[in-house]
Amino acid sequence: MVFSLVASVCLLQVPSRVTYDLYQNARFGFRCDVPTFLIPQEPSANGDGRTFLSRDKKISLLVFANVNPLDEGIKEFHSGALANLRDKKVSNLTAQQKSDWSVVSYEEAGKIHYVRTWIRPRAKSVLQFEYPAEVARAMSPVVTRVSRSFRPATGD
Repeated sequence: MVFSLVASVCLLQVPSRVTYDLYQNARFGFRCDVPTFLIPQEPSANGDGRTFLSRDKKISLLVFANVNPLDEGIKEFHSGALANLRDKKVSNLTAQQKSDWSVVSYEEAGKIHYVRTWIRPRAKSVLQFEYPAEVARAMSPVVTRVSRSFRPATGD
């Protein structure tokens, strides 16, 4: 009985029917769809991004961009991201890299981490989800929708 109650409470974090609003960053111009069950937090002081949280604060979405003054390439970034995970106790690690973007997803301490990064000339755009592993099935279509809608900063 306790397990059923816990599972039901966790699933309440992700509604069965999800609607989305468009978030567009005024400073860098990146944008993505954001599920309306995530509440926008105060924008960052320098205008580089925003965090969105579920009411219970167990699901978070962070989207931001920053200047890439050293013109770091996606290969270097992706290799560095994977190297940072080597000494951590992570499972279910998946990673993909293309010519200008990278995705790394893994589970650590009962939480799923999903990070999509675009690198364009002079700008890096990042979309980062974190949520309890027990809502992974419900979050999968949400993460897919948000990730596919993510359009990076132009870097111009």
